Amino acid sequence: MLQKKIHQIPKVFEGEVIEFEVSVEPDSDLDGMMARYLRLPYGSKLVKVRRHNNEFIPHQDTVFWSGDELFFTADSGFVSEVKKQLDKLN
Repeated sequence: MLQKKIHQIPKVFEGEVIEFEVSVEPDSDLDGMMARYLRLPYGSKLVKVRRHNNEFIPHQDTVFWSGDELFFTADSGFVSEVKKQLDKLN
């Protein structure tokens, strides 16, 4: 029984990694924010930005602009938490 408990995988890690996008709204907290100040929940990551049909991998000094599309990945168990946090900023 103890062996079973030791090797259990937490529910949030069962499943898959989900990719989703968020468009930066004008005058939101994300508009003008530097990537280094974006605090994401555990199990999630900003992986790419699309700006004027160009895509790039963001770095700490990337500033988000209105109209940017931000692409995130998250473990499936964390997606709703990540989206809630991003909704507060956008």
